Amino acid sequence: MLPSLITHWTLDTLFPRYCVGCGASDAAICADCRRLVIEVKQQQCIKCRAISKMGATCPKCRPTAPIKQTIVALQFGDGPVREALHWLKYHGRRDVMEALMPHLNNNADVATVLRHLPKSDAIIVPVPLHRRRQWWRGFNQSATISQALSRKYNIETTNLLSRHAFEHTQSGLHRDERARNVGQVFVAQKPSLIKDKTIVLVDDIVTTGATLIACAEVLKKAGAKSIIAIVLTQAQ
Repeated sequence: MLPSLITHWTLDTLFPRYCVGCGASDAAICADCRRLVIEVKQQQCIKCRAISKMGATCPKCRPTAPIKQTIVALQFGDGPVREALHWLKYHGRRDVMEALMPHLNNNADVATVLRHLPKSDAIIVPVPLHRRRQWWRGFNQSATISQALSRKYNIETTNLLSRHAFEHTQSGLHRDERARNVGQVFVAQKPSLIKDKTIVLVDDIVTTGATLIACAEVLKKAGAKSIIAIVLTQAQ
């Protein structure tokens, strides 16, 4: 906790609140830049990117992608979402996540999926960070999203995955390199809580889907009934 508190105090001192999109003061994302945040209207298959109703994994990809469906809330683009994720992940500005969460919480596809899940049968699980990266960053952005969704939709959230390897950052890697990079780095925790449950797997950003698929494979092996992925945004 102490490194995290020191980090936040330092960042608040060195980087007072201002809009990541245009630099306006006193807001993580100002009202004008909020209007540039675009929700995803057409969901896609996690692997082949074919347009898919409610993000269902297509029949062709289902054998190699153990995810039932993937809902992405926001377009990445070159605007405030891209800048927000950069400042969140590399400069610890958690206020930008607070600014983006209403867009995720109120996304029609996210709401449709989560409101119809039996509460006793579902668990929200964040994609984990390695402990060294989480210590450096001070928080896990996927866990922050999971907690917000849990409060909004009254679905339990808990950490049921861990990373046992400190892989290199995914940024800048090609699809096959990303798949090799995540490799066998995830481990299921408390399999008894996973067995026969619908897992809502949450991440902040998806590119090739390699991380989500690797997590889903581990959860499936631990006995998960089905896996739904919910992601804040998707990089192209």
